[in-house]
Amino acid sequence: MDNLWKKDTGKTGHGYVDLFTPLMCLNASLNELDSIEKLMHSMELGELPQIQKDNQQSTEWRLKGNTLFGQQKWEEAAICYNKSLCFAEVGTENVALAYSNRSACLFRVHMYNEVLIDIDLAIRAKLPAHLLPKLEQRKKDTLKLMSIIKRKEESKPKLSYIADKNFPCMANVVDIKYNEEFGRHLAAKQDIPADKVVLVEDILRVADNPWECHSCSKICMNCIACPNCPDIMFCGVDCINKCKTHNFECGTFFPNLQVSDRFLIKSLLFAITTFPNVDSLMQFVEAALLERPETLPTSMRDPESKYHFFFKLSTSAPYPLGSTVANMAYMYVNNLPKEPNRLEIIENLYLN
Repeated sequence: MDNLWKKDTGKTGHGYVDLFTPLMCLNASLNELDSIEKLMHSMELGELPQIQKDNQQSTEWRLKGNTLFGQQKWEEAAICYNKSLCFAEVGTENVALAYSNRSACLFRVHMYNEVLIDIDLAIRAKLPAHLLPKLEQRKKDTLKLMSIIKRKEESKPKLSYIADKNFPCMANVVDIKYNEEFGRHLAAKQDIPADKVVLVEDILRVADNPWECHSCSKICMNCIACPNCPDIMFCGVDCINKCKTHNFECGTFFPNLQVSDRFLIKSLLFAITTFPNVDSLMQFVEAALLERPETLPTSMRDPESKYHFFFKLSTSAPYPLGSTVANMAYMYVNNLPKEPNRLEIIENLYLN
């Protein structure tokens, strides 16, 4: 991290942005600027808020969920149980209670496959013995209903055609083209009905939904919580391990930032985790800036080519480089400690 930023030597002619220049963010409101400046001041003083697991908050969220459950507001109750799960301290009964209560919500909305998953998670999390009979009865009722009711499955969007061999996120019935009139665009190779999926973006996402996986953005009713922080949920262990940027975000106030700010910071973390050091990142940026607009990587099968593709996208960012937000992004990234890979603790929690 210490060598992440370097001064412009003047050799490339491109010029690097001076992130310490106190330029005003032209498109941000005064309130946004005020909050950003306060945040930057806290960073300068080393007063970054530490967000941690907290069983008291976990219990409060569960009780809110219970109230909503009694009012037959199943989805709102389940969201509260998600929050309870996020704050629950690892290894405590709060984890099991959150899964158990969430399974009751899912049962009420007829999501029976998900009910069984949550029941299993609750048992693995060592649900108190006196609650097991109720859970076992719910499992029996679920299996009985599943035998007579076929539920329509919800799943992650999938391509309607075979994936392109070089661009797995794109169907092989379209090509990436470039011309002066439209710029970079997709062109169909054949007639494609309006309801077909030809592109599923798989480069950089910012989850903003209580049911959304922080890694792949899949809508998942059986999300599991990060074992270290109270804000982030994943659809499974594989996604936790794949989400390299969360090693930087975990336990910080990242989830409380605005979506646009989170996307900006996540794009920086994307670059940091893609390249081995700052020199290779700078070399890549300098070479990419010299390319013609239509030049794209020949494939997207490795992290560097994915970042290359992302780097060439047109931007509609609401703030210019060199702004107060850029200062905030620098200070935020420069203060993030990289945590070790947490796959071992996650496997112990969820797979044993």
